[in-house]
Amino acid sequence: MVDCGDVVDIENNGGAVKPEGDCKTPCPGDPRYNCGSGARLSWYAWSLTDPLYKWNYASGNDAGSYKFFVPGVVVPLITTVGINGKIMFVEKAGTGPANSTGAFELDPSQVGNFSAAWRTLKGLKTDVFCSAGLTLPDKVGRQITVGGWSGTSNFGVRLYWPDGSPGNKSVNDWQENASQISLQKPRWYPSAMIMSNGSMLVVGGEVGSNGAPQPNLELLPRVGPVLDMEWLQRTDPDNLYPFLFVLPSGGIFVGYYNEARILNPVDFSTVRQLPMIPGNVNNPGAGRTYPLEGAGMMMPQKAPYSEPVTMLICGGSTIGNAIATDNCVSIQPENPASNWTIERMPSQRVMPCIAALPDGTYLIANGAQKGVAGFGLANTPNLNAVLYDPSKPVNQRMTIMANTTVARLYHSEAILMQDGRVLISGSDPQDGKNPEEYRVEVFEPPYALSGLPKPTYTIDNKDWAYGQAVTITVTSGSTGNMRASLMGAVSSTHGNSMGQRTIFPDFSCAGNTCIVVAPPDNKICPPGWFQLFILDGPTPSMRLLKTDPYTNTREQFTAHLVDRPIPENASPEWKKHVERSRTLLDKLAHHPAMAPNLQQTYMTPAKSKSKVYFPWDFVGRTLGYMYSVNPTLKNLGRGEKEAWDDAIGRTVMSQGLILDSTKGALDKMTESTYPDQKGRHPEFGDEILELAKHLTDD
Repeated sequence: MVDCGDVVDIENNGGAVKPEGDCKTPCPGDPRYNCGSGARLSWYAWSLTDPLYKWNYASGNDAGSYKFFVPGVVVPLITTVGINGKIMFVEKAGTGPANSTGAFELDPSQVGNFSAAWRTLKGLKTDVFCSAGLTLPDKVGRQITVGGWSGTSNFGVRLYWPDGSPGNKSVNDWQENASQISLQKPRWYPSAMIMSNGSMLVVGGEVGSNGAPQPNLELLPRVGPVLDMEWLQRTDPDNLYPFLFVLPSGGIFVGYYNEARILNPVDFSTVRQLPMIPGNVNNPGAGRTYPLEGAGMMMPQKAPYSEPVTMLICGGSTIGNAIATDNCVSIQPENPASNWTIERMPSQRVMPCIAALPDGTYLIANGAQKGVAGFGLANTPNLNAVLYDPSKPVNQRMTIMANTTVARLYHSEAILMQDGRVLISGSDPQDGKNPEEYRVEVFEPPYALSGLPKPTYTIDNKDWAYGQAVTITVTSGSTGNMRASLMGAVSSTHGNSMGQRTIFPDFSCAGNTCIVVAPPDNKICPPGWFQLFILDGPTPSMRLLKTDPYTNTREQFTAHLVDRPIPENASPEWKKHVERSRTLLDKLAHHPAMAPNLQQTYMTPAKSKSKVYFPWDFVGRTLGYMYSVNPTLKNLGRGEKEAWDDAIGRTVMSQGLILDSTKGALDKMTESTYPDQKGRHPEFGDEILELAKHLTDD
């Protein structure tokens, strides 16, 4: 046995040191081990000056702050930040009003106006209760949920195409048709992950309604049969919602119950079984996944990506006596010599949520101090937030932060918003003590309360190739020590942040023009959507500033393209083509024939589709291609080289159309699309013709 406490307690109770040999009595059940005898107790003392662990205690703004954000309309099962800047809430049937559609979208820009803040969505036909969710790596960032409660829901595949933007109406609904697309196996409590090839891996679960285990995995789009996994069968039912991550080597990390392993991404065989995940002092076999629910994260990856990646799992509970876990554990799974490192948390926590922050830290929130996950199975809400900073020494990484007054138990979520705050929502304990929680809070990290100016930037290229150097323009903030972080698109449920990844890419600046180098491959960064933050010291940009076709007028779009500063390191060729094209664009925009169009938003059909409108649109898009390329024109990746070559080709085409090199070509193009323009073609005028003439001069 081990006595945990102070040495003085032994002395105060009449204890005395006896020979070690008194404890070396073979255990009757297994003589390989020694058992104590004669009322002897072994004790161990920490003999070093510094304590084994040290928690930091923050105060004031350094502790962050919980704040009420908006009255809710539902207890969410899954929350997802869409690429449209809005936050999707989907609920299990029965937690909301009887007539609930099961899906609601929150516009954070409208929280002062309840009716404008929330939008009801239709289209869900089955119950998403304990399903998995992701943002797909397609061009429009569709959201997907898979699995569900029972029956047809178990096979459910549901899709939503985000539209609109903050402050601007969205209209799309969820889509679900089980006769067209469904899972191969019924799944309740599965996990999902985007693989390095863009496929969706769906792992584990049960056959709904507390049914038999589903110890296998499958792919979407459907490829081959399901594959059975012995390790899922053996550890059921304590392996639900396993933690899944693509590793830089290409393998797949899976954390489940108190085990972890690396899978081959081709045949899903086990490449390496990792050491058993440590549990509690009172029970080494404590678990980390539902129903012994902890939370898992991948720690930051940093260019040049030479350091082994580290996995972090916090909290959990034990089978039987349901004692919540008071530690975090971490491991470098690709390091053959690596074992789990244990770090004690300030308090016990089951059902925690972890939100990755853009500065590389992690907010641990929500959960209970006793019990396991499920309805009515936990008590003593943990109201304290903890900040975990992996840049600090082991056992000194946790800071005790602010408290909330709102219990966040089963079915509560925490997710990073686009402004750098953390949205805290939900709780459906059904324990007779704490309510179904509709109130939505935000946790404001210290950087949001520091009073320091927040950097801002603009970017045109949002579709990156691996290794591509992408240009951004910093519009406020000091670029001297600036960093950038890429935060993966997350769907949060049951302590599992599906899609989570934090990447600090290579980043450099010349003046206010900065280059972000995209991660080099699909293993360090699986395909998908990321939020790009820039950090001026500790302070991240609080919103991605971009031209928004739904709100910006054509005049604003023109000004955005024309007025951008020329980078100091721009090559003469890049500078020449950009300056000529934007001078021409400005003149086209202010041609009298464009006057009816300028104050319309970019996405509104133009009032005047004259032959001036077409080259304005074409030249503007060409400038966008140019701005997406490294202005030095050095060491261009394949994607950048193709973009530059395309821009030059489009410049030649613009010149030919305006100068009428092929007689009447532009007039005929306009008339074929808009017959009402026949015989009504305005003249460009000498100034525009002269500018077009010199577009391609050496």
